[in-house]
Amino acid sequence: MAPGPVVTPTLFVQCARSFLGSSSDRADWQAQPWDATHSVVPVQADHFTILEDGSADAADVIEGWLAG
Repeated sequence: MAPGPVVTPTLFVQCARSFLGSSSDRADWQAQPWDATHSVVPVQADHFTILEDGSADAADVIEGWLAG
């Protein structure tokens, strides 16, 4: 089921590193926003480290986006 349209400003925090490791040759590892109007900001983390080592960077990105 695809999500419906989002009419509010939306931040998409995107992992800049693959959790598959550098040996993976897959090009489709990176999540993409549902809508081209979403603000996409990459964080130097993968799917797991964004909640651990990359949490401060992710928080900075979110706080900066909210502040405008």
